[in-house]
Amino acid sequence: MSGTACARLLLALAAAPPFARAAEPVRAEELALRIVLPFDAREVAALQQAWNGRAAEWGAQARFTRLLEPTRSDLAGDTLLLGFEEGRVQALVAQGLLAGAPVPFARESWAPAWSVADRADVAACTSYRSLSEGAFSGRIRLRRPTADSTEGLLLGVVAATLGMDDDEWLRTLVLASDDAGTLLPAGRSYRELLRALPAGGLLLAPVRAAAAVQREGAPLEWGRPEEGFVAFTLAAAPSREASEPVRDWFARRFLADVAPQLRATIELEPLGEATAAAPAWQQRVAAAPLPFDRAAAEALRRRIVPLYGAAEAAVGGSAVDVAELLIDGALLTAALLFVLVVARRMGGRNDRDPRDGAVV
Repeated sequence: MSGTACARLLLALAAAPPFARAAEPVRAEELALRIVLPFDAREVAALQQAWNGRAAEWGAQARFTRLLEPTRSDLAGDTLLLGFEEGRVQALVAQGLLAGAPVPFARESWAPAWSVADRADVAACTSYRSLSEGAFSGRIRLRRPTADSTEGLLLGVVAATLGMDDDEWLRTLVLASDDAGTLLPAGRSYRELLRALPAGGLLLAPVRAAAAVQREGAPLEWGRPEEGFVAFTLAAAPSREASEPVRDWFARRFLADVAPQLRATIELEPLGEATAAAPAWQQRVAAAPLPFDRAAAEALRRRIVPLYGAAEAAVGGSAVDVAELLIDGALLTAALLFVLVVARRMGGRNDRDPRDGAVV
């Protein structure tokens, strides 16, 4: 090559842009989520197992944490809030704890369920009005309503539906009490509570839990209130501190790939119409929804919840069933193993906030 040609080649190379390094695809073990959700421990365990089986396909590892009322510290790092009532998620967004608007992905309908153990001949609960009128006095059990719980919102919906705006009327919705032993701790499993209902006992619960316990052979019945089934929309959202890869993953993969599998795992209802392939109970529920004004229900919840008295202190194991405690322990062990494995794989590559990412 002549000196002139060599000089031209060197000039061309100098003028060319530097070679761009190809972006490496994010591997499943590099994208690690912490998922906070309010479901019973058995359901959380089932969701964890379902995710573990599809982690490579979905492009993310995840560890699940059961929390009824998450706080700011619970939502640090690459956390995904999942399965809370949409209005509750919106409130956390308004507090600046979550990134973007809630993403609705499922529904959960509620209804009265009652035990017919020992061949008890008990009247069916066919309306919410009958609850407030005392037709089932002494038989009703209820998980303690709180300022943020779905139980409290359910009572608010009932009050709004029945047109209760007077304090005397609202007192008729104090359906259970500590003195009678019918007001149950907020953390208890609905399936365990339904299995343990005494003959004639009645519990307001998610229909999917009642249907599952009924399929298992428990002497349980549930019915459609004449007002209709109260259905709450469940939503998801990443935390405000979530990294860009996690936010991008959520936007691309959650609704399209992940949500349908999670719904099917614990029988959450789809947002659209129930298909012919849906469980019979879902088709029955979808045919009789109860429309309600959420803002009115929320306002009434704030007035009803204090009537139930102060929340119980978290003492010993009283708030959770023994079976649930064992499952929670297994989940904690699995979560710790998950953290160790991911931390090893990621090594020194995590240079973000130490509260963030997989090494929470």
